[in-house]
Amino acid sequence: MNEDYYLKFPSVFKDKLIKGEIKFPQDTEFYYTSKIAYRCIIRKENDNTPVNRNDFKSYAELCKTRAPWGGNYDTKNPNYYGCSLYLNRASVENNLKLPKPGKRIAKVCVKQEGGPIQVNVDTQHVCWWLFETYNEFEASIE
Repeated sequence: MNEDYYLKFPSVFKDKLIKGEIKFPQDTEFYYTSKIAYRCIIRKENDNTPVNRNDFKSYAELCKTRAPWGGNYDTKNPNYYGCSLYLNRASVENNLKLPKPGKRIAKVCVKQEGGPIQVNVDTQHVCWWLFETYNEFEASIE
């Protein structure tokens, strides 16, 4: 990859890529066919805000370093800088123990125009490294 490509990412990720502190995993897909995936998003009751870029911020963009289970996130892991999704709805529900108040599931079309992905076939997990200015979400709240 070249620096021009890295410049497409949010600054917290782009700087690490440019400095060589973080590299994409070997199984990263830069060219792929679009996929339907699911993500847990936060919405208050009666909040019908359409799915948008804010729903897809990484832990790095949110400045989260402490995990819900009490440990620290691995800031040297490239997945910390990506957005977590699943290829099937049941995986989101099971992994996040949904339904819960304030939590909704977004169904989104993951496209290569939005950034590269890594897919774990066993867990059906997708890490999507979104370009900073990508806002072309084909998504709905279920």
